[in-house]
Amino acid sequence: MKNKNLKSFKVQTHIHGSGGHGIGSHLGYDYIALREGIIDVVWWMEHEFRLANFGKMPGFTFGNFEETFQSPNRDLNSNDDFTDIRLWWDKIEGDNGAGSEIVSGHGALENCMRLTQSGPGNCIYELKSDNHREKFPVFTYPVFRLAVMPERICENAGEAFFRIVLSQQPPEFKRSSLTYSLNRDKKEGFEMRGGDAFISIPWQEGKWNELILDIGKDVERYEVPGGLDNTVCNIQIGIANTAARTVSAFFANLAVKPRLRGNAGLEKERELVASLPLRLTHHVGMEVSYYGQHINCFGSSVPVPDYEKLPGKLTSKQVVSHIHKHGGLASINHLHPEDMEAAIENDFFGADLLEINKKKGGVVKKLQFWDKLPEHGLTVTAVTGTDCHDISPERIKNTQLDPSDWINCFWAQSDSEKSLLECLKHGRLYLTAPAFFTGHIQLQGPEGTMMGDVMYATEEQELQLEAEVSGTEEDDILIWLLNGYPFSCSEIEPGHFRKQITLPFQSDENLKAVRIQIVRPKLVDSFCGGIIAFTNPIYVISKEITTAHRTRNL
Repeated sequence: MKNKNLKSFKVQTHIHGSGGHGIGSHLGYDYIALREGIIDVVWWMEHEFRLANFGKMPGFTFGNFEETFQSPNRDLNSNDDFTDIRLWWDKIEGDNGAGSEIVSGHGALENCMRLTQSGPGNCIYELKSDNHREKFPVFTYPVFRLAVMPERICENAGEAFFRIVLSQQPPEFKRSSLTYSLNRDKKEGFEMRGGDAFISIPWQEGKWNELILDIGKDVERYEVPGGLDNTVCNIQIGIANTAARTVSAFFANLAVKPRLRGNAGLEKERELVASLPLRLTHHVGMEVSYYGQHINCFGSSVPVPDYEKLPGKLTSKQVVSHIHKHGGLASINHLHPEDMEAAIENDFFGADLLEINKKKGGVVKKLQFWDKLPEHGLTVTAVTGTDCHDISPERIKNTQLDPSDWINCFWAQSDSEKSLLECLKHGRLYLTAPAFFTGHIQLQGPEGTMMGDVMYATEEQELQLEAEVSGTEEDDILIWLLNGYPFSCSEIEPGHFRKQITLPFQSDENLKAVRIQIVRPKLVDSFCGGIIAFTNPIYVISKEITTAHRTRNL
């Protein structure tokens, strides 16, 4: 390799942790990635509106088991400014002796839910919503309010409770919880049971007792595993009974208000990641996804759009413009096949990167689309990302990556954000399926050009290109592609090798993209057509184009 200052860093992007709507955590992904021993850098991409607590549920009025609240309409094709988001209570435990009803006008409150449990057992309901609007990052300090009136708790061995179930935490990847209990003792108390916090709340009989619960402060106060690196994943109300008599309680006026909103949530995540005992290198971007295409933002200088002050909905082009205005790079995520032609017609929304992964049509389909972009004069860097929201039971049990996951290999000077952003800007990365290939690939042209460069050629000439590859197996095939069409292929020896090729170039106005990919024939029918690695291209054109930062005159 000509540039001895560059190293290959394996980077996984588009990871969701405790700022998302799944059950994952930053600590959990760091632990599992370190154990697998492949990834050097993790790049977090939480949904911006979830970090900003925009469009989330305000609470529940208990007028029925199901209700709606209004949220800004995400549909760019709709003229409506707001849309209804459903909330409902789902019974998750309680068959024998469990009951529930909606009651009006009990104890001067307009509406409430009454839960009963006749005989030993539990009656537990969990709050659900469309699009996970009931989930909150704990590091944004959501404060819950709830009115509770227990019945017949004193003379029975029972309790009424409000429970928050949190995220996965290593090494067992158990999910902890906070349970706020109104029990027969009526006293303040605290106990940890296997990572779960049980907080006894003082209460008065025959009256509504208003609970004010600061979840962020409580996970710190009670030293719950993961601390602020948790999500309010599940919200539950319930009663528990260990006696033969009936236990019951009323619940009303659930409300939630995070202390941190807007860009403060993103800044707090970056602060949290910097403070956690993580072993790999971590960077924090965001996935801008409330309106239009889901677009990953690379670059810590980019703030969350101020949705509260926007005059209307943001188009995908406006999102990209916002990212560029603040010095970031924009990646179009899991582009659906039916949206691909529209993306080309809109000049790919002005975005810099295309995410290629198993989602929405798969790797091969996205490669075919990406290879068409140079025909339209577009130089777009390919990246990959898992869109991971948790660690699956299979991954916890095993010691290797999901075979369907891909990773990015950056040729960069360091693993700093600045260096990796420069690498992304110039397209200096290749993508591999690490379950099958963990080697290195370099694509080079004349006069020090590398993958991602745009070469400006003024006359017909032959261009010498070289591929340098390590980590191949016997029978692997090297394929050279020009705008997606194979023009040369050969079997390659296992281990480390170099291959050179001469590319005749005829001067015209069309952008040419030359890249390579490694194919393993025995995987043709089972994995991505056998493709186990591919590079970003070297581009060649006979006239100047807009991506001047990539251009070299030959």
